[in-house]
Amino acid sequence: MAPLPKARAVAVVQFHDLLESLAATPRILRHGPSAVELLDRFVLDSTRGKIEFAPLRDFIVGDPAAVLIVEFFADDAGALPARLEALEADLQSARLGDQVHRALEPAAQARIWKLRRAALGLSMSERGDAKAISFVEDTAVHPDRLRDYIERFLQILAAHDTHAGFYAHASVGLLHVRPVVNLKTGEGIEKFERIAEQV
Repeated sequence: MAPLPKARAVAVVQFHDLLESLAATPRILRHGPSAVELLDRFVLDSTRGKIEFAPLRDFIVGDPAAVLIVEFFADDAGALPARLEALEADLQSARLGDQVHRALEPAAQARIWKLRRAALGLSMSERGDAKAISFVEDTAVHPDRLRDYIERFLQILAAHDTHAGFYAHASVGLLHVRPVVNLKTGEGIEKFERIAEQV
């Protein structure tokens, strides 16, 4: 059994473009994070305008298309700020990301992870007949290929006049993509089948 880390730090990197966040993932992995988690706008928007989630959204600035939650472990908490600074400087030099929020305190980190858990649940229970359906689940894609894979996926969705919620354990290339489809109609069922076949 592996011992629990003595110290943690979290950086939330905001992006104006989903594909840019995926392009940034391999560069972030060079810094040896313990986790890199992707949430897109569709997932984040499920918590927007809800009073109970306002305190959890305090780290989000504006309306990002995607965020990457980057977590670092260390035995010495004093080593973590320098790792965050190195990550931020690297992203700036590559002109990747719009905003970086650092969370060094456990309470601040807990709010970020709590928002992630809440947003995932809410995004699957939106109102109306069209739902984000989990029929493209646990896709394994090498982190170096994430951007290109999702670009092609977006083209398939656009061809079928729909969208999806994207979240991922980006550090290991494990994707959860939930296209929005209305399975209460014949057209929706056909769309479901065509998307599944093409993906």
